[in-house]
Amino acid sequence: MDPHNMRSADHQEALRQILSAQYSSHSQRTVSKDFWSCSAMLWPNTGERCAPPALASPALARRCTMILRVVLSFGLVSYSALSAPVNRDVMRILDATSAVVKQRVDVTVDEVGSSGYDYVVPAPASEHLAFIFAKQLKGAELSVTLKRSDATGKTFTIHSPEGSVVLRIRTVFTRMLTPLPASIRQGDDQFVVLEDSHYFLSPYPTTSQTLTVKLDGAGKSEIVDYTQLEPSTLKNKGGAIVFGPYGDVAAMASSPMRVHFLNNAPFATFTDVLREIEVGSSSRSGSRRRGILPVRMVAHAPPFLATLRPTGVALGQYCCRGAF
Repeated sequence: MDPHNMRSADHQEALRQILSAQYSSHSQRTVSKDFWSCSAMLWPNTGERCAPPALASPALARRCTMILRVVLSFGLVSYSALSAPVNRDVMRILDATSAVVKQRVDVTVDEVGSSGYDYVVPAPASEHLAFIFAKQLKGAELSVTLKRSDATGKTFTIHSPEGSVVLRIRTVFTRMLTPLPASIRQGDDQFVVLEDSHYFLSPYPTTSQTLTVKLDGAGKSEIVDYTQLEPSTLKNKGGAIVFGPYGDVAAMASSPMRVHFLNNAPFATFTDVLREIEVGSSSRSGSRRRGILPVRMVAHAPPFLATLRPTGVALGQYCCRGAF
């Protein structure tokens, strides 16, 4: 069979299905008549059963115009359904230099639809999430709403503009660092373990990505060990590890990442907070906080009392923007 006729047969079958749906109340005879007549107008050389285009009536021309609109609309809907966001470039930074772990993600996204961009905080890190913030890299803050929470983690929807955008997403995690060993003597160095993923967990494929883990160590000897998914490089005399770049990572792909390193930052946790607000008739209004701060990471350290002023730091499971 001639290849041209084979392609025409496919087109005819597609038109027959569309006409059948559009004219379900008509008889099959009417559908067949419309089908072959419109085929003659669209593909004049498809076979002997097609009428010459010159014989087409104005009514048939109008009907074929309607069919063409249906075909085009079907094609646009299909393209919209098939197209999905793609992470063209991802630069992720995990800052583990203090008691809280801060993450910054700069992601260049193509084909963002009207429903926004879905951002996944994977489990078990999602259980330690204290703060999330998103904005356009050179734009205003964007609204973030929780879409669902399941075994995979928490999925948030970032209501970003459509098309290609560059997003900056910041998250803060508390109690994400695990002490190893779990207890030490006074004066000993404190080592902790950070567990995450080498890959940026996303419901969309990622073309290129890198991960930088900032540590508290001042040299290579401060890092006990870490997973090495090549390429990986030590930077700043062991003060940071750069993983990647990794290319063409599938959606929802994950690779366990583990770093065992020195971190002597005080790991204080508020167990009880009392906030006092003073309101006066003049400018003497103010507030102060009192809380109990036991150092959780050191087994022998007793609790102690402290009076703090508001400084925009992490408080318990909550964190304000001053932490950035």
